[in-house]
Amino acid sequence: MIAVLLPFVVICPMLWLPAQQAPVGPEPVPARATQGANPYAVPDWHPDWPVALDLPLRSPGRWYDRTRRQALERVVANLQGNVRRDTWLMATEFFDRAPADAVPALIAAMDRAFANPATQDVVRNTLDAMGRMADERFDDAIRRALEHPSAAVKQAAYAALTTSGKVETIKATAAFFLQMDGRARASWLRAARLRLGADAVPLLTGLMMAEMPVPLRDAVLKEVLEMPAAQAVEVVRGRWHEAVGEFQAIIAGLLHATGDLAGTTWLRQALRSEDPAAVVLGVRNAGRWGQIGVLQEDVLRTVTHVRGEVRMELLLVLKKATGEDIDKTLEVLAEPNEDWQIKGLAIQELTRRGRTQSVDALLDEVATTTGTRLSLLLNLLAVSGDPRAVPLFVERFAKAPAGEGREFLQALAFSGREAAADALLQVFLGEERAVQEKDREGAQLTTMNYVPILLPNLRGAEHRVLAGWGLVARDDWRRRALLLQAIAGIAADRTDPKVRASLWELVRSVVFDKTELPQLRMQALQSLARRAMTIDDAMNLREQTPTETPPMRAFFSDWLLEYF
Repeated sequence: MIAVLLPFVVICPMLWLPAQQAPVGPEPVPARATQGANPYAVPDWHPDWPVALDLPLRSPGRWYDRTRRQALERVVANLQGNVRRDTWLMATEFFDRAPADAVPALIAAMDRAFANPATQDVVRNTLDAMGRMADERFDDAIRRALEHPSAAVKQAAYAALTTSGKVETIKATAAFFLQMDGRARASWLRAARLRLGADAVPLLTGLMMAEMPVPLRDAVLKEVLEMPAAQAVEVVRGRWHEAVGEFQAIIAGLLHATGDLAGTTWLRQALRSEDPAAVVLGVRNAGRWGQIGVLQEDVLRTVTHVRGEVRMELLLVLKKATGEDIDKTLEVLAEPNEDWQIKGLAIQELTRRGRTQSVDALLDEVATTTGTRLSLLLNLLAVSGDPRAVPLFVERFAKAPAGEGREFLQALAFSGREAAADALLQVFLGEERAVQEKDREGAQLTTMNYVPILLPNLRGAEHRVLAGWGLVARDDWRRRALLLQAIAGIAADRTDPKVRASLWELVRSVVFDKTELPQLRMQALQSLARRAMTIDDAMNLREQTPTETPPMRAFFSDWLLEYF
């Protein structure tokens, strides 16, 4: 009872103060405006903007005037976490692209927090940021962090060293492998493979031969499987005679790939086994590191195996092999009575190789089929990637009754063709129509809100999506908001630097374009912040802010004050 009443005893007297004794201060400002509110009194504001806007904390009367160095120090300070979650997340991800002059600020922040037990989280966060920058100038600072009394800080230091430590440091920390946690071990193993090259072989061999729990050995093996066969076999060869199960099959595959008949013999016996699990292991490892070689006849014979998992494993191996016999086997796996998943992948591979006979029959059938059979055919044609399917999908969608047609749009998106991207954009720009009945909450998918959800599936056609931006009328703010959200989502998902750069450049251009709608610029800045905002962007925005209209000047200043 006492524990419950104490807080009331402390707080309650404040309610009894006379009016003249009440604390005096500025009126509180809401941390965030509600969706649809217009706190900056921006003209031409749309309360029903289709994308949620996360507006910054208000700072009335304050203007952003920090220098580049002060801005970097502010981002580093935000790593402490005493800010809004979105601000903290932006700070953590900023160091994936931080400039070289952020190095001193991070080191200074770590050193200031180092001796205080209450700020060990700050040390850990700065170490994570150092690791993200992948800069060897952090080597000394990170090695100092290995002496920190906190176990969590030490583990963060181990992980950071794998990307921002010198090669000599990575080699030296091999001795501490067993003291690392799972994240640090995985980072160290990846660094050894990628940064040490052939010098990683003796280090990984020592770990592979050491007496350690099986999960740790498997962690080493995971990276070994990504190495060239000639290096990988040296790491695992010593375990050959005592290995069992899949581990033995992997070593056999490596021995076979490097010309050792012991591995070839083991795999041939597995391929001829009565045990389906053994056959799967034999197929998987016969071609894991390149051409199947002398085992090709034994491997291709499994195309008639009764178990689907064996045929699926065969298909995955054949995708990496070439030759007339390989293509003929793929055609067998594309026959009508095959499991549809296996058949779809086989048709996809055959189409990629220019053998489109399997698609011809599907194209004839899909023009008139309905029901469950239609869904199956659409999946197969979409997976195939055959360009002839695109006009059929468009035609079937155009003829679909009102409230239907979603499956045809999905097929377009999953076909991955440039023509499919153009077709989807035309649907998006056309008259809005429902593509599915309303759900229980009354929400409904339409061509306007559903196509942007599908666009990220168009891998390889990102430039067509970018071209679609110029087709949307500038006064069509709903479509522009939804398409901009899709473009930002695609940019965040892709790994190709050139593709990412072109997508983010469009988003960046919207931020700095004074002729765009204010809400669209706010949305663009929100999208750019987490994944692509640079210190140069922040400084350019600072220089442009005084020339903005008063509402946007206040918005940009508040945003910069919070994030930079």
